[in-house]
Amino acid sequence: MSQLMWGLLGPDLAAGTRRIRTLGLGDIVRDFNEKAVPGLGGVWFGKQLLLALLGIALAGRAARRDQRLANIRCANTMEALACYLALHGNHWTGDPRLRGLSKMRNQTDLGFDNMSRPAFYVTQPMRMATVQALPALGLVTSHSARFNAYVIDTPGQDLLDTAFQPYRKSITDVLDSWVAGQPLNLLGNSKLAQALSPLLPLPKHAAAVLKNALLQGATQEALADKQRRRAALAWVERLRQEKTLLTDWAQAPAELAPEHWHDLRAGAEFFRLRDLALAVLDELEQIMGNTAQAMFALDGPLPLSLTGSLQRLRGQGQAYLALAHPHPAARGFAQQCAHDDDRQILAALLARDGRVLRLLGRSVLPGAAFIGDLQLASYPLPDSQSPAGDGEQTTQASWAEGISERISNLFLLNADLHGELDLWLGNAPQEDETR
Repeated sequence: MSQLMWGLLGPDLAAGTRRIRTLGLGDIVRDFNEKAVPGLGGVWFGKQLLLALLGIALAGRAARRDQRLANIRCANTMEALACYLALHGNHWTGDPRLRGLSKMRNQTDLGFDNMSRPAFYVTQPMRMATVQALPALGLVTSHSARFNAYVIDTPGQDLLDTAFQPYRKSITDVLDSWVAGQPLNLLGNSKLAQALSPLLPLPKHAAAVLKNALLQGATQEALADKQRRRAALAWVERLRQEKTLLTDWAQAPAELAPEHWHDLRAGAEFFRLRDLALAVLDELEQIMGNTAQAMFALDGPLPLSLTGSLQRLRGQGQAYLALAHPHPAARGFAQQCAHDDDRQILAALLARDGRVLRLLGRSVLPGAAFIGDLQLASYPLPDSQSPAGDGEQTTQASWAEGISERISNLFLLNADLHGELDLWLGNAPQEDETR
C-alpha cells in the first residue's frame, strides 16, 4: 500500500465505500499536495486542460444561441469524443491518457445528445483533475470554485486558438455545429481526431502558452505559490534533460528552497505513516475475518502479526515527529501513531475509521465496508505492471518513496510540453477507466 493516492480518492480496494477510507486525513492530504506544487490539481498532460477549456467554450457559445448546456456536460462530452476517436483510431487499445474503453467500445450513435448522456462515458472523467488548475493557472475566471461557473480568460482562449491554429477550419466552429444538433461525420474527420487526440501532444505554440501559464499563474494567485511552482518546474525540467527521476531522499535539489524540500520530505514521511496505519487496520480486518464471530476484543491478547504491524507504525510515527514539521494536524496524527500503548494506537485508528471497522465500547465490530478476506479486494497493478500504452519503449524508473503525485504529474506534464510524454508513460497515473 506504499503508493496510495495523494488525493481524496485512493485505489478502489473493494466496494465503493472502501476507497474513501481516508481516516479523516483529507485536509492534510490537500495541504501537502499544495505545498508540493501549488495549483496543479491532478493534471499530468496538456490535452486534459485543452479539452476542459473546449467544453467551457462550447457551453458559452450554446448559451449565446439560447441552448442551455452546462460546462460540465460539454466538457465531459468533448473528452468522451476525444477518447472515442483516439480509441477508434488505435483499434481500441488501452492507454493511460484514454478513458472509456469498455463503456464506449460498442457505442455507435455519435450524436451530441447521445454522447453527452452520463451513461455514455465514465463517471470520473479527466475533467475532474482540472478543476483546481484552470483558475489557478489563469486559464479561466470564476466567481466560485464550481466548474459550471468557469468563464474562459485570455490565456485560456490563447491556448485554444494556438492548439487549433494548424487546422484550416476552426475546430471550435465544427464542434459548435455538432453541439447544436447538426450531423457530423466524426469517424471520417481525421483532422478533428488529430486535433482532439489525447495521444498527441499540444502543438508547439500551444505548449508555449501552457508553459507560460504554469510560470505566471492567475493574477490573484499568491506570489509564494507562483515561486514554488516555478521552482518545481525548473527542477523537473532538469530531471527531464538528465533523463532521470528523484529516486531517493539523499540530496535536496538546488532548484527548491529549503522550506519547499522540507515540506516534500515531511509529506513523504506522513504518507508512509498513513500507509502503515491502513496496513494495521487491514491486518486487524483479516484477523477478524478468520474468526467465527467476526469481532475482536480490544483488551484481549494481541496477535503477534498485529503487534509487529503496530511496532512499524510506531517507528514511522516517531520518524515523522523527528522532522519537526509545523503542520499541527499531521503532528497530532503522528503522536497518536507513536503512542507507547498498542491498544491506545488501535483505539485512535478505529475512531478515525468507522467504515470498515468500528469500535463499540472495547469491542471491534465490522463496519459497512468490511470484507474480512482481503484477497477478495481489487488492488490496482503496480506501475511497473501497468500497460505503457502504444508499445513504444518507455523509460522505467521509480520516484523516491512517498513523494507527492504532484511532482510526478508536473514531470509528466513538462515532458508532454516537450513532446516526450511517450517515453515516460510507465510512470503515468493508472485509472479505472470504467468508472
